[in-house]
Amino acid sequence: MIFDAQEFFELALRLTDAEPNEAGYRTVVSRAYYACHLVGRETTRQKGWFQPQYDGNDHRGLIRALRGHVSWYTQLEALLRLREHVDYHTQQSHGTVGRQETCSHCSDWKAPDTLVNRETWTGAKQIAEHILPRLKQIMPAQQTH
Repeated sequence: MIFDAQEFFELALRLTDAEPNEAGYRTVVSRAYYACHLVGRETTRQKGWFQPQYDGNDHRGLIRALRGHVSWYTQLEALLRLREHVDYHTQQSHGTVGRQETCSHCSDWKAPDTLVNRETWTGAKQIAEHILPRLKQIMPAQQTH
């Protein structure tokens, strides 16, 4: 049986109300991104647009592959930036460590708010709800004989 990555997004929807705190929002944003990433990786592979290596390079590789075929690839890129923010930035200064550019999510932060909150999740959810069905539609039509 193959794992259905859509389950990550469905889990995120259920967890949002169960854990309305920073740890919960960090988790659900990450799961929403991975639902889109895994669906996109598989459908673009089957379509012949992308040859995944099944490693960390696939995140940007998938976006590059989509760039040549769909106009909404930037939304997956925005969701990836949100996922990186929620997974790696636990304090405002983390948004600049080891990077040429600063994290816009960290630079917009104003105490005493958390770096990740319901608004972060709402943005990620809107992106995922928009692109997840589009990523599924990339799947090539089944050939009949």
